[in-house]
Amino acid sequence: MGLIETWAKYRVLDARQREFINSRQRVCVLTKKEWFQFLRPLAEFDMAGDRMRGGLGCSIFVCFFIGMITLVLFPPLGVLLWIATFVIWIIYRMLAKRDLNNNLREFILPLVEILSQDMDSDAGLKMRIDLRGFDIDSKRISHREENTGWFAPYPRTIENQYQDPWLEGETRLADGTTLSWKITDHIRKREVTSKRTGVSKTKIRTKTKYKIRQMLQLRLAPKHDRYVLACPGSGKPELESAQGDSGVTSGDRIAHRLGNNRHVLTSERFHMESQIDHVFPKDLFVKSLGELFMRVRPISGESKG
Repeated sequence: MGLIETWAKYRVLDARQREFINSRQRVCVLTKKEWFQFLRPLAEFDMAGDRMRGGLGCSIFVCFFIGMITLVLFPPLGVLLWIATFVIWIIYRMLAKRDLNNNLREFILPLVEILSQDMDSDAGLKMRIDLRGFDIDSKRISHREENTGWFAPYPRTIENQYQDPWLEGETRLADGTTLSWKITDHIRKREVTSKRTGVSKTKIRTKTKYKIRQMLQLRLAPKHDRYVLACPGSGKPELESAQGDSGVTSGDRIAHRLGNNRHVLTSERFHMESQIDHVFPKDLFVKSLGELFMRVRPISGESKG
């Protein structure tokens, strides 16, 4: 039933959604309703595919080892099990090829749901989504190698630095305030290859470690005739640091300037990770946005008069 359900959810996807699965990139301006129509079927297909791949992985393991045993005891059954293993592996690879980054359903979709509460129904939401991953040449910004000579090649270290701006967005809220954001992952990938020589054999091992520094940039621009600074004349706030469940977060760097018709508040917040398959914490986005809104307050009716 799992495979049929996954296939059914793929069949309902339109051409734009299937193109996104192939390219993992999209830049467009849509209303919140149109974004929901685009993102929700993709999220449902990705969730069904993840569940299905987990079950198929266990099936491959079981069929392979049982097939090895039965190949000796009862060869025809062993051959059938190995054929089944190969077919399951092909299905697994097909699903893996269409797997989407979990940030789509666990961060981007919830983010649109949160922002939609303060957006007009016809307001445009522009987003640039790039879920191709960081490990591509166009996102690599530096490359360094150590101990690559012939005489003393070990331990050998290869370090690559990547910059991956995977999500940008911009919209206008119901009160006329404009909001824009950008999330960029700065990733260091370090591969260390070591050699151990024993009595009977030599072992060469490579360990890969990641250091991920995520930067969230926000820009909030409320109108002068609707908002005033909550603490005029105050300087930049002190930076906080907090320990979260998924990593270490450093506090906002908040700045303010006066535009022609708007207050312009900007902030930067950094989040450290070590797991490459992490999901950006949506609570961090909400907290950072809330801290910007706390820097201004609405003008009361009496003040306007």
